[in-house]
Amino acid sequence: MVKCVEVFREFYQTKTKHRKLSWIYSLGTCNINGKFDPKTVELIVTTYQASALLLFNSSDRLSYQEIMSQLNLSNDIVIPLPPVDERKKVIEDVDKDRRHAIDASIVRIMKSRKVLGYQQLVMECAEKLGSMFMPDLKVVKKRIEDLITREYLERDKGNPSMFRYLA
Repeated sequence: MVKCVEVFREFYQTKTKHRKLSWIYSLGTCNINGKFDPKTVELIVTTYQASALLLFNSSDRLSYQEIMSQLNLSNDIVIPLPPVDERKKVIEDVDKDRRHAIDASIVRIMKSRKVLGYQQLVMECAEKLGSMFMPDLKVVKKRIEDLITREYLERDKGNPSMFRYLA
């Protein structure tokens, strides 16, 4: 990669006399073809990831220390984590969005079917939401109970595992 950078730098300097070329490696990407038996996979990685992966062209195994020394890195690598409050808020927001999606799916299913058994309702709900996320069965059950308390659904008096849509 160093040779490619040097060749391009020379080319750039011949074309532009009054400009300076400076590289921002953290913004770059690299396409690497990884050969894994039985197929080849194209990996799109950052330049930093590419520099680590390219070390494996000359060796099958490298220790952490070997990678650090070959890349001339120090052991003081710090990986910033998002603040705990921010992570909690993101998780809460995702859970809230999923609850709304489950509610909407149940109401749509029941609106079209009018009467449906618990197992069938849960299966159809999971099938409809499967492209977005896999709903937890406990959460679906809680959402059904919540829809009953909000009077969107009611349990069948003769068979409590059957639900009726209330228009």
